[in-house]
Amino acid sequence: MSKRTEYLLEVVTVEWLAERCHEDGDCLIWDGLVSRSGAPVMRERNGSVHVRRLAWAAYGGRSLGPKERMTTCDNPRCLARDHLKPTYVGEILSKMVNRPDVKPRIYQALANLRRKTHAKISLADAREIRASPKTPAELLGEYPISLSMLRKIKRGEAWKEFAASPFSGLGAR
Repeated sequence: MSKRTEYLLEVVTVEWLAERCHEDGDCLIWDGLVSRSGAPVMRERNGSVHVRRLAWAAYGGRSLGPKERMTTCDNPRCLARDHLKPTYVGEILSKMVNRPDVKPRIYQALANLRRKTHAKISLADAREIRASPKTPAELLGEYPISLSMLRKIKRGEAWKEFAASPFSGLGAR
């Protein structure tokens, strides 16, 4: 645990949270700064800190892993003890797809997650693209990739192939 985290965990207590929030029904609404997504944040010397994680620790919760986030009720500024629950990022994204205010960002995030694990074309497809006499604009409908990616493949910047082994010539010593 870093010194900064230790310091913040000492500063943020249940009483500290109560001073900076107001009650709205059974929710405890954060009155301070919020991020673009509406999550409660606090400014520090080195940037901003998500207050939900600090609130979770102040309420006595276990420490969260890097892929875990705090979800609350429908109000993104809520810090009530009963409304905080550690959840993985994938679960949060799948729930937020139906919200019209964040739909474009969620679709982009889901697309990025899918893109990291599944290639849209194979090495054989890249070889065909490079060998084709057609321009990238003419090839656009034939492959499920963007025009800019087709151009990069044609120029040899993406899907590179190396003819020789990087270990050739080293030999045993």
